[in-house]
Amino acid sequence: MCDALLASEHLRPHKSDFWLAAFRLVRKIIGGVDYKGVREIMKHSIEKVTAMAAPDPALEPQVQVVRELLNYIFDRNAALLPGSFPDFLLKNI
Repeated sequence: MCDALLASEHLRPHKSDFWLAAFRLVRKIIGGVDYKGVREIMKHSIEKVTAMAAPDPALEPQVQVVRELLNYIFDRNAALLPGSFPDFLLKNI
């Protein structure tokens, strides 16, 4: 489900309703994904945000919802990634 949402042709920053709903849904269901799947979700999420052209204040809600997802992925209490994941990456989100 997460892969389908993140690969959707409709997942574009300017389609804010779909973007926000998709990332919120991924956030809700990610707990049932194995850690390799979580890595892929993390990778695709970062790619989506970095593919945005220039920083646009109008797109801040779209960036924020991805930031919340990534914070949840890196949250040690959520235990979605192995404990050996580098701490320096966690501090830069």
